Amino acid sequence: MLPHVYQVTKYNPADRDQHGHCAGAEPATSDHGPIEAACLEAVAAFAEDTGVDQLAAREPQLGGFAHFGLGPPVDGYGLADLFPAGLDGFHDGALVPIALGLELVRAMLRDSGAWCRLEAEGEFTVHVGWDWAFLKTLRRGQVVTGTVTSIAGFGVTFVDIGGFTAMINLPELSWRPFDHPSDIVSVGQEITAEVLDIDMVWERVPLSLRAVQEDPWPQVAQWLGQVVTGPVTKVLPFRVFVRIEDREDGFQGLVHTGELDQAPEDVIEVGDVVTVKIIDADVPRRRIALSQRQADQ
Repeated sequence: MLPHVYQVTKYNPADRDQHGHCAGAEPATSDHGPIEAACLEAVAAFAEDTGVDQLAAREPQLGGFAHFGLGPPVDGYGLADLFPAGLDGFHDGALVPIALGLELVRAMLRDSGAWCRLEAEGEFTVHVGWDWAFLKTLRRGQVVTGTVTSIAGFGVTFVDIGGFTAMINLPELSWRPFDHPSDIVSVGQEITAEVLDIDMVWERVPLSLRAVQEDPWPQVAQWLGQVVTGPVTKVLPFRVFVRIEDREDGFQGLVHTGELDQAPEDVIEVGDVVTVKIIDADVPRRRIALSQRQADQ
């Protein structure tokens, strides 16, 4: 953890909404004027404040991910005459004095096609291009904390993790059954989730809420052979579903019509309470098979 962290932003703080997101004008590239000058002055001041006189270029990129704005990369990627050895000098670990580091920052602000992270390890780091730089700090399996910002009509839950919007797909919300994401989370709620992947191309980060919860399914496997009573939750052709736990988000099992102990004239409806035996618990496929006929055996 760095001893000091500074944030330089091109946004007017007055333009931020209640969640901290910019709601005002958002320039795509440097203005080549006051904003650019202010960013460079801030970096120089932070370097002086920490006593850093040189920085190392890390993960240098030419084109590709290094491109942030709307304009095409310029000749030489904005690095002309910066390195005595030409572009060969722009390599991982290259040490540059602060003055040269500021010119690299200027090239990145102007979206010239070059990008790198500048750092003095343990003391000072400069990122240009928030989203991509932020994604580079994430790792699969990392546990992050964020705030639920919205729940889409198609069920995806969006979460703010440090200013970046990540997403949780329906299956990753809970190990247990639920009807709608709002049964699990609510807008404004702070949650802890695991990073499943980092898509650098589409700038997407899928999260899993259930990954940081204990998986109850291994326990379900131990219920094999038990006789339980529960309500019918769904009736479909050739099968019905029965909730086998006395809780709203209880697990449900499937009873094929061949395992129903019903007379031909009997009709099973949702809400009917039936007694069934757990005859199979397929943990990998997350399926529970039940039998009403075998419940009395």
